[in-house]
Amino acid sequence: MDQDNLNLSLSDAIFRFRYLIGIALTLTIVAGFGYSSYQPAVIPRIAEVSHSTGTVNLALSPATINIDPNTSQDIIVTINSDNNHTTAVAVELEYDPTTLTVNSITQGDFLSNSLSSAKIEGGKVKFTYAAPPDSGGTEGSGTLATISVTSKEVDSILSFNTQTIATTKESITYDADGKRISTNALHTALDSKVVINPADDPADDPADDPADDPADDP
Repeated sequence: MDQDNLNLSLSDAIFRFRYLIGIALTLTIVAGFGYSSYQPAVIPRIAEVSHSTGTVNLALSPATINIDPNTSQDIIVTINSDNNHTTAVAVELEYDPTTLTVNSITQGDFLSNSLSSAKIEGGKVKFTYAAPPDSGGTEGSGTLATISVTSKEVDSILSFNTQTIATTKESITYDADGKRISTNALHTALDSKVVINPADDPADDPADDPADDPADDP
């Protein structure tokens, strides 16, 4: 490799490193503003996570899952940013481990880089995904992640909390001194409820109905 190509490769590597560091710092700074006032819930609830000036919409799909006890189901984390260019999303979800088991998280194709490996612990799910450094962000809609869950004996909720953050190219501005100003670009985040199907009542089984006994026919 000649010197010019070597310098070009080094410059490209430095650019990518600075890009990822910048995204990580942006998410950390934005998260810091809300951290002091946030108190994690002991019991999961539908989180009211919304920002009127945001442009990125997250949702868990299906919104309601009707399922039998001890059955596995995939929940899709969808994202829609319309014409805005999403650069990174940090997701934090809450659930009650006594009513729901989270088995795994599979990264979707909307944001292909991983800044933080998915973690499942203490009734929380956490992951941070980003767009490639040279992409300028990803616009439109798609799948951010797929979460595999297994139901238990009672209803449960998988919900976003206020540590969920989105950044877009459009949400980053600069002050008069050239310092970066970042805001949470998340607009809405909709939760998912897991509803356990009622058990079959043996009393309703037509096979047990005396009226259907052929021996009773005249």
